[in-house]
Amino acid sequence: MIIQIKNYLLASLILILLYSSLFAQSTTESICDDHSFSVLPRLNGQVIKVTCDTVYILNKTTFRLLSSSYKNFRSQSGSLKNFFDAADNYLYEYDRHEAEQAAKFDSLRNYFQLLTDSSKNLVNITNAHMQTINADLSSIQLNVESAREKISSAQVDIVKNERRKWWDRVKWGLGGLVIGIAATTILIGIK
Repeated sequence: MIIQIKNYLLASLILILLYSSLFAQSTTESICDDHSFSVLPRLNGQVIKVTCDTVYILNKTTFRLLSSSYKNFRSQSGSLKNFFDAADNYLYEYDRHEAEQAAKFDSLRNYFQLLTDSSKNLVNITNAHMQTINADLSSIQLNVESAREKISSAQVDIVKNERRKWWDRVKWGLGGLVIGIAATTILIGIK
C-alpha cells in the first residue's frame, strides 16, 4: 500500500509537471503597445511573443525603483510646469519690453536723423547766405575803396579849386589894387 501510494503520488507529480509544462508552452501571449509603456507581470516559465521593437524585462526591485522614480518625476512635473509657465511669462514680458524699447530707440534714432538732416540743411543754407553776404561785403568794400579814391580825388580837386579861387581872388585883389593905384595916380596926376 505504501508502494501504491508512492506510485500514485509519483504518477500524479509527473502528470502535474507534464500538464504545467504543456500549459505554460501553450499559453503564448503576444504583446506590443506602441503608444505608451505598460507593466505586464509575468511569471517564470511563461512564454511571451514580442511584436514590438523594444521590450524591457525587469526584476521586482528594479521595477519598484524605476516606478517610484517615475512617480516622483510626475509629481514634480506639476511644480516644474508652474515654474516653466512663470519663466515663459517672464520671457514674454522681457520680449515685449525689448520690442517696446527697440521701437522707442528706432523712434529716437529717426528723430535724431531728422534733426541731423535739418541741421545740415540749415548749415548749408547759412553757408550759402554767408557766401552771398561775403560777396556783398566784397562788393561793398570795393565800392567803399572806389568812393574813398573818388573822395580823395574830390578833396584834391576841392583843394586845387580852393587854391585856384584863392589865387583868383588874390589876382582880382591885386588887379583891383593895381587899377586903384593906377586910377589914383592918374587922378593925382590930373589935379
